[in-house]
Amino acid sequence: MIKTSVLALMVASGTVMAACALPPLPARTPSPIASPAAPGTPIPRTDAAADEMEALRELVMRLISPPPYAFGDSAPPVPELFIGRVPPLFPSDLPIPEGARIVGGIARGEVNADLIVDAIQPPEDTIAFIEAKLLAAGWQTPTLAGQPGGFVTVPFSSKTLCRSADGPVIYISATRLANGTTDLRYGLQTFKDQHPGLYFPCKAELPPGYMGPPEFPTLVAPQGARQYDMGGSGSQITQAQYVTIETELSTQALRKHYDAQLQQAGWTALESGGDDRVAWSTWSFRDREGKPQRGLLFVLQRDASSSEKFVHLQMTRGAAGSAQGAPAIVRETIRQQP
Repeated sequence: MIKTSVLALMVASGTVMAACALPPLPARTPSPIASPAAPGTPIPRTDAAADEMEALRELVMRLISPPPYAFGDSAPPVPELFIGRVPPLFPSDLPIPEGARIVGGIARGEVNADLIVDAIQPPEDTIAFIEAKLLAAGWQTPTLAGQPGGFVTVPFSSKTLCRSADGPVIYISATRLANGTTDLRYGLQTFKDQHPGLYFPCKAELPPGYMGPPEFPTLVAPQGARQYDMGGSGSQITQAQYVTIETELSTQALRKHYDAQLQQAGWTALESGGDDRVAWSTWSFRDREGKPQRGLLFVLQRDASSSEKFVHLQMTRGAAGSAQGAPAIVRETIRQQP
């Protein structure tokens, strides 16, 4: 009642109206940072901000530059960033899926370039669209270029195409992200000034003594597993890939996980065996030329108290054989483990 009476008294006496009629407060002087800039007027930056931007630019350019020791006495190609644009080293008619967003790319002189694009189509459809467009434009599927394979954490689609026997080469890969977008990557390699004795995917024949790119199927890690320490080795008759997997699956269960993928890729199972610490399986398959080859997969439990497993996949040139040599290879690999 007291508050109501006071308010009524103020209204009656015109106090409220008088307060509304008070002159406005003096305007505050806007801060040069907070005030909006007029269209076309650059926002001034302090010396500290300019120095930070220049330091950031230098860091980015150094990170994307090849190490100087990789080029000996010759100067490495100078990288150039293209934000929201396609590097001009790519062909002008490079197919870009409809509705895609060009994130940007990088070019390293006239040697190679990369491009990142966000696409809305599934990875398989994206790769198929680009391949069809490039083939129609005169690009070719190389006879020697192997598709990326072996151990991966997530499935992806990829393709390699050549403009001619002397290049350039375009590598395309696409992966579905968690948000539903397809991460699409283009890579272009000119192979400019490359030594003729080195491997080149567009050539019709392999250099002497070169066994060609690996023909490993793509092997996806189990759901929820952590994969790291991937590597490989090779000789004129044998190639191998190996990886460490952190998973609660047993060695036998992990072996069966990869066995199913090898079978799906067209490999034929021969024999399998092992125990709680090591599991192995042997395979036969035919390479790109239809020649019979041998395969070996084994999983090793590093430590009984650890969930880490060492997984080894090996292919050997030659007629498909039995698993007689598999236990010996497994034992030797176990002996070499730390």
